[in-house]
Amino acid sequence: RLQQLMQGNGTATPTPDANDPPLSCRGADMEFMMYLGNDGDTANHAIDWVGAFQDGKNISPIAGVLLFSNALTLKYRTTRPVERVTGPGATPLKNKLLLLNNKWDAATPLRWAQATAEQ
Repeated sequence: RLQQLMQGNGTATPTPDANDPPLSCRGADMEFMMYLGNDGDTANHAIDWVGAFQDGKNISPIAGVLLFSNALTLKYRTTRPVERVTGPGATPLKNKLLLLNNKWDAATPLRWAQATAEQ
């Protein structure tokens, strides 16, 4: 097929110009890394590590395995939060909560985070 494209007599499958919509994530359920590392309930919900590895390999034989290796380190992480937010949103927390980044702002500069912490 590549040969045909290079010779000018092949056709390529069209793809959208925009990014995939958020609901069509191709993360192979590996987006759980941050959740598990900080607030995961691994005692009551067993993690299918073999399944996650296979999902990664199915998406990409090389890159999928590398992504999985990052998740595997969380299998032995013991750090857990000191307080859980159970709602409602108006209920004050015992401890201050500072979000350094999130899905929509994945690179909050440290100076902004420090300024927020000082307020």
